[in-house]
Amino acid sequence: MEHFLGFEQPLFSRPFKPILPPEDLGVQGDTAMLLFIYTDHLPDVEEIMGSESSSSSAIMVQHLLAAADRFTLDRLKLLCEVNLCGELAVDNVATTLSLAELHRCQQLKSICLKFAAAKLGGV
Repeated sequence: MEHFLGFEQPLFSRPFKPILPPEDLGVQGDTAMLLFIYTDHLPDVEEIMGSESSSSSAIMVQHLLAAADRFTLDRLKLLCEVNLCGELAVDNVATTLSLAELHRCQQLKSICLKFAAAKLGGV
């Protein structure tokens, strides 16, 4: 299959490598991202994960935000930002703030800083 119409095709001479390595998002993350691509809505992450834990759903949304930035899915990135703003807690604000800084999410960064100032001011 290397030769097509007499031309060498470098695409077929290399082994297939998935675009999104499995360790990045996992099956649930891939499912959530594909659902977004097909529906243009942020899917219910808790339903996809089969978990009621808000911390595990926040972690999944954090991974989705990173993938959205990586693949320039700007609307998914914005929806993840909004979701993470609603999931802020004292135990995840530092992680969310560093994620916001890393992926250039100014709105999320601003809200994290305000949250930290209000909740952690006395610490």
